[in-house]
Amino acid sequence: MSLFCPYDVMFFKLMTPPRTQHFKVTHPWIKHGPLTHYDRESFTGAEWRNGRIRRVRLLYFDLHSLRVTNLCRRHVSFRTDIHQFHPFLIMQLLIRQYQQKDKDTVRTLFSDGIREHIHPCFQNAMTSPSYMIITLTLCVVGYLLGSVFLAVLFPAAWATLIYCCSYKLFDGYVQEKLRTDMQDIIGNYLSRPDDCFWVAEAELDGRTQILGTVAVITKQNGKEKVGELFRMIISPKCRRMGLGNKMTQTVINFCKDRGFSKVVLETTSTQMPAVALYKKMGFKLKFSHINTHVVASWITLLTKVSIFHMEKLL
Repeated sequence: MSLFCPYDVMFFKLMTPPRTQHFKVTHPWIKHGPLTHYDRESFTGAEWRNGRIRRVRLLYFDLHSLRVTNLCRRHVSFRTDIHQFHPFLIMQLLIRQYQQKDKDTVRTLFSDGIREHIHPCFQNAMTSPSYMIITLTLCVVGYLLGSVFLAVLFPAAWATLIYCCSYKLFDGYVQEKLRTDMQDIIGNYLSRPDDCFWVAEAELDGRTQILGTVAVITKQNGKEKVGELFRMIISPKCRRMGLGNKMTQTVINFCKDRGFSKVVLETTSTQMPAVALYKKMGFKLKFSHINTHVVASWITLLTKVSIFHMEKLL
């Protein structure tokens, strides 16, 4: 168990020389005012210049649970001062093994976490240059046929097709997994000593909530053991706060302790924040494909989604 600040990864870059910028922070041991050299131990990853802080990266606080006010999580733009402070509660985060009582919450978190990619997938496809040309061409063809109605109908039908493919891709994946491995999580992820399924829980709004999940399954690659990372889902309530980093590191440590040669995973091109996280954690993109094993390849092709296969050597 660790004390976890939900806004644990905060990054502020001052765009003007440090002597012209001041920013204030309310903290249990810092009073309002420009940061000075006495505050250095309050931060990690801080870059100092001429006695003033230039860059700050706040990580974990070893504090008892209390309400604090801190710098808002955003990049400071040119000639912008920070005047507004956002209170938040330091949470007591626990990453533990899955229990049967978590089933409904975990399945709901998984379903919502996958289905939320439907709209971004559709938007990414329709705003691609090739699809914009197709849409415009259909509009022109409909107009040349002598009907404004057809000029609207043809592009609308095309957009509907792409949306249906996007929906089928992600919703079909959810339905398939809910019927298979997510139906019996204990049997599929906790029945062997080298497999595991974790949940991250913390107290929010006065009650304990599950904020994320991740799993690993062992695969044999010749004489080597390989861990495959599955079911990385982070609740929208605590994204961009370092929880994904912590969950991924949990899997990496688990695999290292068991002498695995590497950790592998697959994610989609729609989930670019996840791809960025994995790259930051040391994963390398090995290849991409369009075979989801759930829907026909032509559906994946129409959505312009690629499946990224990534690996990290241990």
